Parts: sequence; C-alpha cells; structure tokens
Amino acid sequence: MRWIVRERFDTILDAPKVRVPTIFVVAAHDPLVSAERSRRLYKQWGSASRTWVDLPNASRDGAVADPLCWQRIDEFLRAL
Repeated sequence: MRWIVRERFDTILDAPKVRVPTIFVVAAHDPLVSAERSRRLYKQWGSASRTWVDLPNASRDGAVADPLCWQRIDEFLRAL
C-alpha cells in the first residue's frame, strides 16, 4: 500500500469531526488493523450514531464471508 498511497492520513485527528452515522466492522484476526486500534478510533468518532460490529472469527479478507457481517450491515442501513 505504501507504493499506492503516498500520503499518511491521521484518522484519529479527523474522527471527532465526523457527524454522519457510521458502522465499524472489525475482524478480530486482521493483521493490519488491530481491534484495539479500531476501538480507539471508534471512541474518538464524532457521530453519536455509530455502530460497532465485532467479527470474532473473521480475518481481514474473510469478513465479507461472515453472515454476521451482512446481517449487521443490513440492520444498520435499515435504521437510517
């Protein structure tokens, strides 16, 4: 990714400015973004309407194959 994305984004600094409903889908076995890092971002997120979805058995690449992922996304979208 370093070759593709040359700019660093400090999402934590921008997180408090977000005011739109947001869903955080977190795969427990993600080697690039830890659940702890995702949780820190979630806590800093400015939107009061935010949803945390923990996929305890999913990997980064396998999250979309987890039925719970799609069930929670469906619930999130229906609630908008």
